[in-house]
Amino acid sequence: MRIVFSDDGRDFQRRDWTHLVEQDPSGTFFHRPAYLKLYWEEFGETPEHLLLAFAEQDDGTLAAAVAFERVGDVLRFLGGAEPARRAAAAGRLVHRRPARPRGGRPVARGDP
Repeated sequence: MRIVFSDDGRDFQRRDWTHLVEQDPSGTFFHRPAYLKLYWEEFGETPEHLLLAFAEQDDGTLAAAVAFERVGDVLRFLGGAEPARRAAAAGRLVHRRPARPRGGRPVARGDP
């Protein structure tokens, strides 16, 4: 097994690791390359801060992937908070139902 590093944002798609996330019992939407690519495009500070790491089997098969943001001497997992907290927050948002006024039409909170 070897570890390969990349600072190329195109590797979110070229080295799609969605299948690894789906096989991992603790894998969430927030581990998927599509989400991390979008997060990076929206919130990444500068292109030079991206660091992707891939573990490859001897035959080139992808065995693991992780995305980091490098800021100075600090490496942060890309996406912010730890995955368990993000997954819990997303679950709460998905399962929350909009408030219904007496007329029955759903409205978003904050609407008049």
